[in-house]
Amino acid sequence: MVVTGLSSSLQQYMLLLRRRPVSTKALTAFGVAVLGDVVAQYIEWRSAPVSPPSTRTNPSERRPATPPYNLRRTLVFATFMGFVGAPISHYWYEFLARRFPGTSWRAVGKRVAADQLGLVPIFLPTTLFCLDYAGRKYVEREPADRLPERAAQTAWRLAPNALVANWMLWPAAQTVNFMFVPGELQVLFVNVVGVGWNAVLSLMAASQPKAKATPVYE
Repeated sequence: MVVTGLSSSLQQYMLLLRRRPVSTKALTAFGVAVLGDVVAQYIEWRSAPVSPPSTRTNPSERRPATPPYNLRRTLVFATFMGFVGAPISHYWYEFLARRFPGTSWRAVGKRVAADQLGLVPIFLPTTLFCLDYAGRKYVEREPADRLPERAAQTAWRLAPNALVANWMLWPAAQTVNFMFVPGELQVLFVNVVGVGWNAVLSLMAASQPKAKATPVYE
């Protein structure tokens, strides 16, 4: 019964991919990004330092018994990853498949090189900029003055480490993706592998000091 249900769901998903590929991939990426940010917020809660009772100056220094959850932050992150990142990936992978057709090591190597050395060094800093800007504007509710400049500084500061982390994971993952995964499922594969990666990006974007005028994070 469970296997039959999963098979039917997969068939329906494949049908949606054929009929509405971009919107289906966007909604899938949105859901995966939600999961990634939920994981990131939980990690933040678990890793937050808790001072001993004797050193606390006020009750707010005590870590909550249950993880606080910031829905606005999740929506900002998932909206960008779903409705910007996924469509870009869709058309980019189609371009790579046309430019370097086949699944030979040579063709796949060229696709991975183009992806990791062509798109990623541009798209990753752009992602960090957009997430920081949107987080400051819509989550932290910072004043609009100098938001682009602050977001650019954040992206410039985080991009080198983010690129190194990216190259530790994604060249191998994309080799598997381009060699073994059907084209219509390649964005889904990246989404699934990217649950942990989305958590890393969300943690990086949320870790930057923000203005304290209107605090939203708990």
